[in-house]
Amino acid sequence: GKGQISWLLAWGRAIQLATMIGIHLQAVFFNYFLPTNFGGDIYKVLAIGRRIESSSSAVVGVVLQRSVSLVIALGLIAVGVPAFSPASVEVAGSTAVVSLTLATLLILAAVVRIPKSFTRRARGHRWVKRVLERWGALFLAVHELRRPSTVIATVSLLFTSQMFNVVAAFAMARSLSLDVGWQNFIYILPVSYIAASAPISINGLGVREGVVVLMLTQLGVDRTSAAAFALAVLAVNVLFALVGGILFSFARKQESVEQAR
Repeated sequence: GKGQISWLLAWGRAIQLATMIGIHLQAVFFNYFLPTNFGGDIYKVLAIGRRIESSSSAVVGVVLQRSVSLVIALGLIAVGVPAFSPASVEVAGSTAVVSLTLATLLILAAVVRIPKSFTRRARGHRWVKRVLERWGALFLAVHELRRPSTVIATVSLLFTSQMFNVVAAFAMARSLSLDVGWQNFIYILPVSYIAASAPISINGLGVREGVVVLMLTQLGVDRTSAAAFALAVLAVNVLFALVGGILFSFARKQESVEQAR
């Protein structure tokens, strides 16, 4: 309820920035071993919930972070595909349909409040009741976090993060002598991000790279160079994941030492 949302709002005081960065890197590590690129969110929920002593608030917070990131990705696609993509009408149309569907589901989750009577009727079905309770918590969190300063700060930080990814991808493309403008990565990265969310491979491996190769070839890049770019980006991500794995190993070792005492 409201008490759990208060914990959510207090994250900035309850968890230090360095700790949150460590948790994020460890989550990236787990992404490479759990289905879809949302696998690491399970670790985030467990790690954050243990620190703020509220698993419900951790779930709500991680869902909100993912939701805002998705909205920004959809916005970049909506702007980038019509403005910069030479893709066929079919590809652009499919992207629009998927984006619209995801946006509609997200909006419904945020603005439609589940009646308490539904939760009471679900007493005999524990998992249904839990889903409804989480939906209600997400609804409360969205409405508690609608203060302009909070919304602006959150969206700005996540948008800046997306732009850093665009700049990094452009720098990688230039290092491989690919003749691709930075503006093209405004839609290439979000489309590949959403494609990788499909639960058909571990962390979207292969799916994400295939989408990147497809879109780069539509820009005149040959398949070999496009594949080299996709694999180079994957290699960088794996390096970050390995850093997270090392941090996870140290964290577990530290916990073992503390328990032994």
